[in-house]
Amino acid sequence: MPSEEETAAMAAWATVFDSAADFADKVPHLQDAAALEVSNAAYAEAGERMNGISLEPTSAAIDGDVAAITYNVLFAGSPAYEDLTGEVVRVDGVWMVTRETYCGFLASARTPCQDPPAVEPEEELPSDEEAAAMAAWATVFDSRVDFADKVPHLQDAAALEASDAAYAETGERMNGISLEPTGAAIDGDVAVITYNVLFAGSAAYEDLTGEVVLVDGVWTVTRETFCGFLATARTPCR
Repeated sequence: MPSEEETAAMAAWATVFDSAADFADKVPHLQDAAALEVSNAAYAEAGERMNGISLEPTSAAIDGDVAAITYNVLFAGSPAYEDLTGEVVRVDGVWMVTRETYCGFLASARTPCQDPPAVEPEEELPSDEEAAAMAAWATVFDSRVDFADKVPHLQDAAALEASDAAYAETGERMNGISLEPTGAAIDGDVAVITYNVLFAGSAAYEDLTGEVVLVDGVWTVTRETFCGFLATARTPCR
């Protein structure tokens, strides 16, 4: 009769390689289990088509934290291959099948391990100050925004009202001009804005940069920056 440890090692082996076993029962005995759930599901499907795949252990020989398992491969409950050997390892007192061993057998069963679904990194949201800086930039350079909304964020605004009106007219002819901010990097009282230039809502130029400055707690586009862009839009400041 096998010892308790040999029995435990064989049970771990049998559980992990039983195509009909619940994955939750395999998790404690399968290295890197979370990353192998998709692969196990494919193995279970292959097992269903074959009326079950199992690796029936017949003995275990333990040497320290490694147990050599002798086993038979069964399809639909009948031996297909006999007296093969594999290993389980003891980790924190629990017998486990390594990822290498598990994927090695799955490859032989023509259900090779699959990479887990890619997890998209979470998009880092801008801070409140970065959002405020981007909002100021977007407001000032949107040809359709009321001038009154631009005033708090535009240096020397009173002297630039006529220029903004000309910019708005140009924008109407182009179905709208806007500078869509995509990011902001703040260094003290200066925020570097990364932005795209949109004509009629479609990007014409991408990943450009400009600056807004913090004046008395308000993010502001300088006259120089405002007039610099208007010149490129062929509506130079008056």
